[in-house]
Amino acid sequence: MRGAALEGVEVDPKRANILFHDWEASRYDGKWSISFDDRCTAYALGRLKKVLGSEGRWGRVLEVGGGTGFFGLNLWRGGRLEKLVATDISRGMLEVYRGNALALGAPVQCVGADAERLPFADASFDSVLGHAVLHHLPAPQFAFAEFFRALRPGGVLVLAGEPSRDGQIVAGVGKRVGAALGRTVSRLTGRNGPAVEEDERARLEPLVDLHTFSPGDLVRLAREAGFEGVRVGREELLSSFWGWAVRSFQATSGMRPTPALAYLSYWAYLTLFRVDELMCPILRGRGYYNLLLTARKPED
Repeated sequence: MRGAALEGVEVDPKRANILFHDWEASRYDGKWSISFDDRCTAYALGRLKKVLGSEGRWGRVLEVGGGTGFFGLNLWRGGRLEKLVATDISRGMLEVYRGNALALGAPVQCVGADAERLPFADASFDSVLGHAVLHHLPAPQFAFAEFFRALRPGGVLVLAGEPSRDGQIVAGVGKRVGAALGRTVSRLTGRNGPAVEEDERARLEPLVDLHTFSPGDLVRLAREAGFEGVRVGREELLSSFWGWAVRSFQATSGMRPTPALAYLSYWAYLTLFRVDELMCPILRGRGYYNLLLTARKPED
C-alpha cells in the first residue's frame, strides 16, 4: 500500500493513522458528538442487541482500536462488561480514553497496541469488541487471526461501524449535498467556514480510511481465521445520508448549531434510522452504510 507524504517524508498507512489520530484525539468527541450518557449508551447497547439478541454480561473484555472510549465505556455503563482492557495504536486517543474512564469511574486498563499484533496471551478474553476500527487496518486478516487467538474457546467477537462499499456511495452523496448547501449559506450570510488547519497531520485525514467492505468480505475474513456462527448485520441508509449531510454542512457553512437545532437534527436522524430498519429486509441491505459482525470461537 502506498505511503503518504508528510513534510517530504513517506509515511506508511499505519504511521499515517497514528499521526492523524494523535492529532485528532483532543477534538474527536466533539467532532463526532460522542458522550457517555443515556443517548450514546442506548446506541452502543443497540448494536449488541442487533447482532447478539440476548442480554448478558461478559467478564474480561478486550476493546481493539478503542479511540476515546465510545463503544467500550458506554457498554460498561450499560452493564454489559465487567473488566475492560482497551487498546489503540494512537497514544493520544488512549490518553483521552483514560480521562473519560476516570470521569466515569470505570475500571479500565489502557494498553497501547496494534490490533494486528496484540500483546496478550492466548485465550485471555471472553469477548473482543471493536467499533469503526477494521477499515483503518492495513491487513485486516492479521487482526482477525489475533482476535481469534486472544479469545477463550466459546468467546465472542463483535465488530460494528464498518463502512460498506455501496453505503459509502450513498454517504458520499450526502457529503457533497451538505457541503454544497454549506458553501451557499456561507456566501449568503458572509460567514466563513472553519479555518484551514495549518498542522500537516490534518492532511492525512483522507488517507487513514483504508477499506470498505461487503458483507461477504467480513464473513470470509472471520471464517478464514477460524470463527464459526458468523453473522453480519446492516444499518443506516437514509440516516447515513442525513448524518453525513449535516456534518458536511456544519463543516462548510461556518454556522454553529444551537441546542434546539442539534436536538432536531438528532431527532431527524433517529426517525430516519427507524425507517431504515423497516426498509432493510425489503431492500436486502443494499445501500446501507454500517456493517456489524458477530462470530464465536469454537469450544474445545
